[in-house]
Amino acid sequence: MPNRSKRTRSTVRTARKTPRSRSTSSSTKTKSSARPIAARQGGLRNRPYAGGTIWVRIVPAVLKRIVPALRCKHRRIATTRAFVDAMNARNHADALPLMADHMAFVDISGTRITGRDEILAVDDAFRDANDNAQVRIRTIDAHDDAVLVRGYLESDMAEVAGDTMWRVDFDGPVISAITVTRADNGMTLPKFAAMMQA
Repeated sequence: MPNRSKRTRSTVRTARKTPRSRSTSSSTKTKSSARPIAARQGGLRNRPYAGGTIWVRIVPAVLKRIVPALRCKHRRIATTRAFVDAMNARNHADALPLMADHMAFVDISGTRITGRDEILAVDDAFRDANDNAQVRIRTIDAHDDAVLVRGYLESDMAEVAGDTMWRVDFDGPVISAITVTRADNGMTLPKFAAMMQA
């Protein structure tokens, strides 16, 4: 009997030790496998990020191109608005500095007026004949090197009143040409000038 109890106790002890040894070995493996991963991650974190350097170099170069272009577009829109306001007020003193000497006013039929003095003289006559018709702007946008205007002529005369579209081209800071488009063969400044000469 004493021999059996000793054997039983020794068997229980070995059985208890076995899972402990297994768990210890598994934790050891986990720690050993985790060390290289942590080391690799640490190495990646410490590496310099080349993308940041590229970004710092590219952004100023892009801004140097974009900012002047945006300023130029805003100036051209402001010039176009100022020109329309001056012409509506028949204020030639304000309109002249905004116009190139060789400025042309053209409609889609190809009829044109050339020279800023001629344009101002015809515009005066046109407004006198049409109860001081006014150009009203609905939308104005810069597109490429031009300014596009959508608006209408405000007048009591049906043949003059109605929608109008302008393409305003520039020579540096001043207006070099205005191309006008009107629906239903509506009256334009160049057409009015041709009627005066007929």
